[in-house]
Amino acid sequence: MRSTSAEATADLHCHSSASGPNGNWWYAQLGLADCMTPPDEVYGQAKEAGMTFVTLTDHDSIDGALELAQHPDFIIGEEVTVCFADNGARIDVVVLGLDERQHGEIQARRDDAFALVRYLRTQRLVHFLAHPIYDPANALEPEHLARLGALFPLWETRNGARLAEANALAERLHPDLERHRFLAAEHGIEPGAPRPARIGGSDDHGGTDVGTTYTVTPPAASRDEFLDHLRAGRCRAAGLHANPARMTHMVMRLLDRPGGPAEQRRVEAWCELGAGGVTHREVARLAEAFAVSADEDDDEIRLPFADPSGVGRQLTGVRRYLRGQAKLLPYLAVQAYLARERQGARELARRMAVASTRVPLRVALLADGLTSTNGVAETYREILPQLDGSVTVTPIVCGQPDGIAGVVVARAETLAIPIYSDLDLPLPHLSEVAERVFDLDADLVHVTGPGPFGLAGLAVAKLLRLPLVASYHTELGDYARLLTGDPLLAELVHAATARFYGAADVVIAPSQTVAERVPRLLGIDPGRVVVAPQAVDCDRFSPAHRERPPSTRDEVIVLCVARLSREKSIDCLIEAIRRLARPDVRLVMVGDGPARGELERLAGRQATFTGWLRGGALARAFASADVFVLPSATETCGQVVLEAQASGLPCVVSPTGAAREVIMPGQSGLVAANDSAAAIADCLRTLVGDPEQRAAMGRAARANAQTRSWRASAQALADAYRLAADRPPAAQQREPLAALA
Repeated sequence: MRSTSAEATADLHCHSSASGPNGNWWYAQLGLADCMTPPDEVYGQAKEAGMTFVTLTDHDSIDGALELAQHPDFIIGEEVTVCFADNGARIDVVVLGLDERQHGEIQARRDDAFALVRYLRTQRLVHFLAHPIYDPANALEPEHLARLGALFPLWETRNGARLAEANALAERLHPDLERHRFLAAEHGIEPGAPRPARIGGSDDHGGTDVGTTYTVTPPAASRDEFLDHLRAGRCRAAGLHANPARMTHMVMRLLDRPGGPAEQRRVEAWCELGAGGVTHREVARLAEAFAVSADEDDDEIRLPFADPSGVGRQLTGVRRYLRGQAKLLPYLAVQAYLARERQGARELARRMAVASTRVPLRVALLADGLTSTNGVAETYREILPQLDGSVTVTPIVCGQPDGIAGVVVARAETLAIPIYSDLDLPLPHLSEVAERVFDLDADLVHVTGPGPFGLAGLAVAKLLRLPLVASYHTELGDYARLLTGDPLLAELVHAATARFYGAADVVIAPSQTVAERVPRLLGIDPGRVVVAPQAVDCDRFSPAHRERPPSTRDEVIVLCVARLSREKSIDCLIEAIRRLARPDVRLVMVGDGPARGELERLAGRQATFTGWLRGGALARAFASADVFVLPSATETCGQVVLEAQASGLPCVVSPTGAAREVIMPGQSGLVAANDSAAAIADCLRTLVGDPEQRAAMGRAARANAQTRSWRASAQALADAYRLAADRPPAAQQREPLAALA
């Protein structure tokens, strides 16, 4: 910020290495100085930032300020730790324009706030209440704030180490002239300045943000004229508020020691920040990139066995990732601290009856696989646009998914799953995910499973003290058993899944079958499980898209749309087609996956494999078939079964899992007697041999699908969010009680 001839500026709250103890327990235990920046560097940074005047407000000390007193544009100041005599409540008061004798008198009156203020007024010393609602104990009450309003017409309502929300609340609570005079009379003290006014200061302790938050007055040719403007209340606050990266770097700067182990690149970053050459967010992203860069000890882990699946390489990557995240713990600690401050400000606003109504409800969605082709991604592509204005959902992703607008974070590492050779999962930086959730000011976090993003969402929700909603989309224990045949691994996966969902405030099930199964399976209170049923777009999927070449009109096309992996039981379907032994029946497989090669060899000429289809091509594939089969026994919703029914296809489904819930057995489809190829073949034989029944079931299937709207599913999802956030529907919310009198 550069001053102009039309105004004067000064950062009225900053510290130097000459500062006294700040009273913080952690500082004392760790032997940390209040600030590491020499006074002359603070002066230089303030002038570089464009400040007209400069001050130092060290804690209960003017030693550093006296070193700069020869500068005609410098104002001696200090931040005084003051207590109320009757209850010991502590506040901080910044005093400006004092000398050594006055400093001594001020220190002698620190134990009695009323006595100190009377002295400051008799001496005509400019003074203001620093960070008025800073309250680590979250114990501020209206009576205490009334005292502060009586004593101090000048409040620091923009403090660079406080969040925008806390500063805004300080502005709302700052009494106007009439209120100040009333409170002063009530407390037996003369009113202060001619009019209340607002002060800005960076509260910089790290030498990185001097002059970024400041106070503006009319032009002033001298420091005395500038102080006169402050006395008269001719001033306003301006500049930046705190954010997690900014506060983290201040803390990290305090932890560095000259000549210590701090890396040169970090020291250079502090210099760049102080000079305004880079932003705090840029430094945070650089820190994350450096944290997971390969080090000299990152050789592959040597395993005492063959490693055909690359487990050793994966362990090396995971180790590097975890070690990198450990290096970023300061960011997480500060984010947790600021989240607590934000919540404290909101609780104070409620106590003071000045809380704002928060509409819409803000949700951060962390879902693994949103950038891939899968049922979960398709569900959120459909459901998110259907949410009404009372809820906004922001996905946080690595890479931009088609059809979903989200906030993109960097990929720290990539995790390959040995049993899913074609599936790579991005591992995000936990610090960046937490920062994004914090910036969204989310009311809750929504995760869709215990993958890397789901685990990051769980950690961030607990770190930032936010409610957690978890959707149950995949039977992970069953998948592990089917894919590996190892009961011990399946049990371990099941136990981990139970712990993950047990940490959620609300678990969303995509079907009633799953809602009834999850409490028994995972040991979750049934009252925490809600159903947000799947739906289908009956315009996108419709018999109107049917296209059949003349050469195929005599064929009966059996369609299956699924990921080609072992847990989907596609081999069972191929065997059922073989058992039919009908040359006019052709299987069309839409999908891809690690088992594709094996399944193509198994099917031979009986099946056509298309790979994944999207958009219009997928809709035409559905509409152009005659029967749909989903043999999987591990489905939690059966989304493709709904899409098939919307396309006018009778469906054959497994008796196990939730797919049977979305058909009308005997009317829109058939449920196999068991999960065997013979049972599926029996169902197909019924449908293939009776075109009239097939057509009637197709019409019933279409009618059934038309009862499933995404708008209703979105409403159920929004209700689950409100349940987790412990708030009523938007229509029942009330306006704030009142503004502060």
